[in-house]
Amino acid sequence: MTNKNVSLLDYTIATFFGAGFFPKIPGTFASIIAIIPLLFIPFSLKFITIFSLIILFFFISIPSIKKIEHKHGSDASIIVIDEILGMWLIYLSPIIPITWISIILGLVLFRFFDIIKPGIIGKLNNKEGALYVLLDDITAGLFSAIILHSFYLIYRFVFLIYFF
Repeated sequence: MTNKNVSLLDYTIATFFGAGFFPKIPGTFASIIAIIPLLFIPFSLKFITIFSLIILFFFISIPSIKKIEHKHGSDASIIVIDEILGMWLIYLSPIIPITWISIILGLVLFRFFDIIKPGIIGKLNNKEGALYVLLDDITAGLFSAIILHSFYLIYRFVFLIYFF
């Protein structure tokens, strides 16, 4: 049996450096906070940096989420690392720049899918366990990325036809 004592490191990871302790709407607050590190990544390193962060936090967060859930209940509101990973996934694409427009669109799309939980997102959300805590938000991020990616591809296509 694993040790269920929750360490400061577990809280730091699962709450993304305390963002999960925000008193109101911690998921939305964390989604906004997720953008901050992305603003400092050079475009040439964007994909590899975001990909590495997603993989790193995905694997290190599972044991922390398990411990937090054991103490605070299933998918406790203080667990926001899932929102962070979902938001980061949106900006993984080299086509989606990190601009104020893409930040706002990505945030709105992600929060829509994360709150409404249509289809597979809702099914994943209804399952218990640390993996599913992550997967529903990662799927919401994937849906948001697909839509945002489509917007940018259409924009580029229309721009190309209109100006050339």
